[in-house]
Amino acid sequence: RYILYDLEFFKKVTSSTGTDWGLTSILAHEVGHHLNGHTLKSGGSNHKVELQADEFSGFVLARMKCSLEDAQSAVSNLLPEEASSTHPAKQDRLDAIAKGWSRGSGKTIPVKKITTDVKKEIINVAPDNDDEAKERAQQIIGNHIDAVGGQENIMNLKSLYFKILMTSDNNYNGEIKHSEINMEFKYLSPNKMTSTMDFGGKKSYSLNRDGKYYTRDSQNDNWKYVMNSDAVKNEISFVPEYSMLVNNTDVSYLGVKTINGIKCYEILLPTDTSEIKEDEYIMTFIKTNKNYYEISTGLLKFKKSISRTITDYFKNAENIKDKDETRTTLSAFSNYKSVGGVLLPFKTTMSSKSNKYDTETVMENIEVKANPVIDKNEFIVKE
Repeated sequence: RYILYDLEFFKKVTSSTGTDWGLTSILAHEVGHHLNGHTLKSGGSNHKVELQADEFSGFVLARMKCSLEDAQSAVSNLLPEEASSTHPAKQDRLDAIAKGWSRGSGKTIPVKKITTDVKKEIINVAPDNDDEAKERAQQIIGNHIDAVGGQENIMNLKSLYFKILMTSDNNYNGEIKHSEINMEFKYLSPNKMTSTMDFGGKKSYSLNRDGKYYTRDSQNDNWKYVMNSDAVKNEISFVPEYSMLVNNTDVSYLGVKTINGIKCYEILLPTDTSEIKEDEYIMTFIKTNKNYYEISTGLLKFKKSISRTITDYFKNAENIKDKDETRTTLSAFSNYKSVGGVLLPFKTTMSSKSNKYDTETVMENIEVKANPVIDKNEFIVKE
């Protein structure tokens, strides 16, 4: 994805605003469109996406130590007062920039916390509109960030090392198959990860670098590109909720739900789409996620994922029918422990069901290291 710009236009912007902040805010606005996924959707501009990009622009310029006046200068000096069919009115855009600037102007991002009164209101009253549902979702996310250790501790977590034991019981037409896999994960950063999986002596390796996913086996030194994930590419923290807050992710509060006897806030996350292209087929993965935060602690307790896999075979595979399969997975997070001042779940239990088979999987952290030294050479790709 690209941003195309006109140098002559930028000269006019600088002349009108008196500083370089005006053109910086325009570029930040366009980056905001990309990071919010607006350019992946059809339909062009509308008021909602433009205001989201404006808010992102204000947030970024505040982080760059820009004043509010300079952050708003391009909109103030160049745009008309009235709204159009695709773009909001000037004052609405100035307000969105101010909102983003306010969030980004401090060392931490100010978010309304869930006080006792707000908690009662959230439990008893449904949101009136999309904006209220989003604001409540951000309150719940902010509450979770505080519960796991706060923004400063989260930002200080730069790299991670995990050693995990994964056990699975796969029920296929009444036949249960048990498996154990030893896994090792090295995170150079939240969106740069290598993993090793040991299937009883047979190893496979994967690499996720800025959303691009590669695999290889022990017999091959070259990485094979598999697919791309925008969700991983936009991760800036080992606590996904912090990435949601910084990226102004479009999340919504749905209500209160009780799961396994635990009262939780239910949050809807954006749909994640990825794709694998092979010589004979294309596999498209569409995943919808809902997070459930325990009301009493603020911690993430459950995640429900509905994954749809669509396989389209090319014409040269005439004897194979296209497939469309859906799988529902409920993940339960428990045994939270502090890692570098941040609470992380040390046990994840996943119950997965599809029309063909059911799987019960448990992932337990055997060893975790905060901010280890990771060899950057492990992230060099020879495709």
